[in-house]
Amino acid sequence: MLKKRDAQGLSMTMIIVSVLGLIVLVVMMFIFTKESGKNIDILESCGARGGECKDPNSCTGGTRIPNICSDEDEICCVTI
Repeated sequence: MLKKRDAQGLSMTMIIVSVLGLIVLVVMMFIFTKESGKNIDILESCGARGGECKDPNSCTGGTRIPNICSDEDEICCVTI
């Protein structure tokens, strides 16, 4: 009448591997989000765009990009 069922559960090894995998995933996400913020700042800099920070009057014959340089009185002058 009643059949004995053999239940299969998760092995302890599988649970440990899953937990370690989740920990590694969280650490990698933290590292990549922290480092990507630094890379964005570098890529948006004047030097990365091929220019240099100059006085607005000394930038001639190039493209002017405002609000990139650390000094508010300077602009990024990119010579084409």
